[in-house]
Amino acid sequence: MTLRLAALKHVYELSEICAKTKEPYSKSDLSTLRDLLTALSSYDHNLIISWFRLQEKLLPLELLWLLQSQGLVQFTTHIYYKTNLIAGLSEQFEKQIWCQDETLRQNCAETVAGLLATLVNLGPHTSRHVCGPAQQLLETVVEKFVDRLFEDSSVPEIPVPFLSKLLGSSVCVQSRLQVFCVSVLRTFVQSVRKGVTVEEAIRDQSELYTTSKSSPVITDIISKILSKLPAEDVINELSKIVLEEQFNWRWLLTTVSVFVSLSTQGAETLKATVENWMTQAFSSKDSRLLSAAVLCARQCCTENMQVFGSYATWFGGLQVRPASAFKFLFSFLSEMVPFEPVLCLKIHVNKVPSVPANCHSVVADYTNLAKTRLADLKQTTDYVGLFGEYTTTEQEGREADVAKVVAYFSQTREIMKIVLEASVFRKQFYEKVFLAELLKDYNLRHVEFIKKLYSIGKIPHALYNRWRQQWF
Repeated sequence: MTLRLAALKHVYELSEICAKTKEPYSKSDLSTLRDLLTALSSYDHNLIISWFRLQEKLLPLELLWLLQSQGLVQFTTHIYYKTNLIAGLSEQFEKQIWCQDETLRQNCAETVAGLLATLVNLGPHTSRHVCGPAQQLLETVVEKFVDRLFEDSSVPEIPVPFLSKLLGSSVCVQSRLQVFCVSVLRTFVQSVRKGVTVEEAIRDQSELYTTSKSSPVITDIISKILSKLPAEDVINELSKIVLEEQFNWRWLLTTVSVFVSLSTQGAETLKATVENWMTQAFSSKDSRLLSAAVLCARQCCTENMQVFGSYATWFGGLQVRPASAFKFLFSFLSEMVPFEPVLCLKIHVNKVPSVPANCHSVVADYTNLAKTRLADLKQTTDYVGLFGEYTTTEQEGREADVAKVVAYFSQTREIMKIVLEASVFRKQFYEKVFLAELLKDYNLRHVEFIKKLYSIGKIPHALYNRWRQQWF
């Protein structure tokens, strides 16, 4: 009788802590919960199970994980019998995943990873009656996670490290983990959060979607997912998504950037896939598929992938045949002129691919359109900087050129020969691009170099005076 009363007392205490303690649990609350379960287990496992079955409301994830890990109640069985609680459970997962309390984050990560592992492991061998609700919960948790991750992609919150624990879990079947990662990859690329048009993607991709410009939190998570998949599987999935034409430009291009940065072999396969997309696009006159091919190629070029080379090399090396395909390509490029980055316009003007015999007028029309746009933007057609092709954005290339020649002058007190040559043989570029960048603001490190250039007649008097009046 005494043992029975003690057991009932522990059941009452378990009910109290579940009802009153705020999630996520602190270490002391978690310890209390663990001690109560241990004590109850020493009396009768059936007592815990009977109590558990009577619970109609949401129970803390910590309790569900302890019951699962101690072999008392299977989490998947709980979901099967409590399908009405799936929405509430997904909210509990979200709260734990985004816990920002440093004292609780590791416990949250272990709880989330442990419970998700039981869902990930369900496969074709599992009864569909059990698998269905569990899969629904897993998909909802992933969707909420991705949506929150992309909510403010410039400065996102940092989730608890549940993903690292889940992907490194020894209890997870590797084949099921890969299925899970493919599902997460698809959720990433198809997320409606921060959706952009193709025109916005063309305008912004080099400024926002590369690995160096994207949020480290986002690129790290994408990297973790991709690293669990063979490169061929990643490309096959991306290809399916692109051909289905159901994707978010921003996250497709960001994923491509992370992928090629992780895998040289993958970049080679992706290049062949891009070429295949272009062939299909030309055959079916599919401008969206052509957009995906061109933008993915640009993304790889922006990441300085040797397989693709610079965008100038890739674009100039295209062999587009027959003439109808070439015309379709330049028709697409003509429509994109108002949105194109300056550097791409310059490359298209200077690095025209091999032209079929009857397509020269098409190129001439495009060139006039691009040059007009460049003139409106007060830009030259010169796409090569002082030291070679710009491989990132034109602005970054200009800044790098100026930084390099100023650093050389600071060390040697001499002006680089290449600067003097540009002032004579590339006068338009020198004045409209190089000097414009050098004189655009006040930088103490530039002052002596500017004065030296002026003293030898390499800065026009009016330009120099305007700079002095503005900054002195």
